[in-house]
Amino acid sequence: MDYRYESEITMDIRWNDRITYDGTWENNLFNFFTKVTPKLTEDLKKPFKLEGIQRIDETPVHKAVREASVNLIIHADYLTDAGVLKVIKKSNSFEFTNPGILKLPLKDIYRGVNSKSRNPHMQTMLRMVGFGDNAGSGFLSILATWEDEGWVQPELIEDTALNQVTLYLKMIPKHGQQLAKK
Repeated sequence: MDYRYESEITMDIRWNDRITYDGTWENNLFNFFTKVTPKLTEDLKKPFKLEGIQRIDETPVHKAVREASVNLIIHADYLTDAGVLKVIKKSNSFEFTNPGILKLPLKDIYRGVNSKSRNPHMQTMLRMVGFGDNAGSGFLSILATWEDEGWVQPELIEDTALNQVTLYLKMIPKHGQQLAKK
């Protein structure tokens, strides 16, 4: 399991922050999830919003990033020798890489036709402590959030040679991508 924050990397600085097993914390998936998820969302914008008399500090973007973290854990193939869970945060993007290949065709995942968790017990554990709803709509909610923000569509890349899947969440305006292509 490896988390890196790479916002200001140079030839001498490979990352700005890193969480990997170093003996200072109990190495398990839940601890990794609870250490990394706040770091992913800590500097996302939080507009002032009230629900009744209580301030709401979580936006759909916060929820989408957390959902990507949940998906990283519940869809990983822990029985292969294809690397580790890897999360990279940059100033305008997130990368979530897990070992294993997709259990469904990519087009079906983007259409939300079906959901097939590789680790249903992990999914249940995370749902029982308030992360995820077991409805199979997580990826579609990520897509909808990025669409609502006007950002480029998230990319889910399956690398069968490396036996891994990477989800790229770029916080780049769609029109910015179109200008860059010209």
